[in-house]
Amino acid sequence: MMFIISPKNKEIAQRIITEISRGVTELRSRGAYRGEEGEVLLCAVRRSEVYKTQDIIRSVDPDAFVIVGDAGQIRRCAGSRWAA
Repeated sequence: MMFIISPKNKEIAQRIITEISRGVTELRSRGAYRGEEGEVLLCAVRRSEVYKTQDIIRSVDPDAFVIVGDAGQIRRCAGSRWAA
């Protein structure tokens, strides 16, 4: 699970979608210190895709703020049932 904060979020998201074939969710955000509005990208990737995703982010914005965490379990809703 990756959270990405960058002024170049649109380009980063597009490259993740096309190069890694992963969905990206844009979350509205507001910084607590300055109160600035922005967005955070949320992307669930496999462990084997973390380094490739970081390479994409770094190539677009070397100063991007990235949090990588373990999601434990990810499920998606397929119709009325939850699927792994």
